[in-house]
Amino acid sequence: DLLIGSDGLLYIATFNGFSIYDGQSVTSYNFKQGLPNSYINQLFEDTDGNIWLGYEYLGVVKWNNGIVKHIDHKDGLVGNSVRAINQDKDGNMLFGTERGLSIYDGKTFKNLNYADGLGNGAVSSIEVDGKNIWLGGPNPVGSFTLYNGTALKNFDIPQASKYGMNIKAIKKAEDGKIWFSDQRRGLFCYDGEDFTNYSTMDGLPSNHVIDIFIENNSKKID
Repeated sequence: DLLIGSDGLLYIATFNGFSIYDGQSVTSYNFKQGLPNSYINQLFEDTDGNIWLGYEYLGVVKWNNGIVKHIDHKDGLVGNSVRAINQDKDGNMLFGTERGLSIYDGKTFKNLNYADGLGNGAVSSIEVDGKNIWLGGPNPVGSFTLYNGTALKNFDIPQASKYGMNIKAIKKAEDGKIWFSDQRRGLFCYDGEDFTNYSTMDGLPSNHVIDIFIENNSKKID
């Protein structure tokens, strides 16, 4: 993963810790500096400027010029494989794991999983839309789910593969439409009523889509 922080630095997640590039030099951190000895899936900067590192096997680390806190399943995190990170409108941290969603207020966890009605129980992507939180699930029967702070709603997607979906990214566009990617069926758009699928038949070079970037056309360049 890559992240440009509010400090202007480029953060780079790797299979052996992470690196920070300031435009001239690279500084790297790994288990030698006390970080978990596992590869990093996700990077996220919260509203306070902390960088969160989501690991594949060893939970999540809060970083701010050094390790602030390491959190894993023993501390209340629903799963140790952190595949998505975001922050809701109230400042709670959201962690998508192989065992469900964790909502963390800095002290306690609220966890949602399959038993609560969350798709197949795993979360690989998160998008915050006001009070709504959109969740995407991985293989083998990945799901597209909306959480409004109270209830979970799983959507049936007509164009979904019979083998399920692997939703790797969810992004909200300026017009309110929700876009999400799948590793088998390309790109999907949800307008609040209907789903539209875009694939190689529509011009995509591949149906294996792993990320989405929404261009902001409203910004003026001086």
